[in-house]
Amino acid sequence: MPLSRADIADYLGTTPETLSRNIQTLARSKVIRIIDARAC
Repeated sequence: MPLSRADIADYLGTTPETLSRNIQTLARSKVIRIIDARAC
């Protein structure tokens, strides 16, 4: 069951905006890859 970024942010106790910034930071650092708007 896919979760939205808003759902993940709520679960982590942060905002969707902060979550998106952190996901982009991880992607730029090559810790994760974004494929079709999904983190891998």
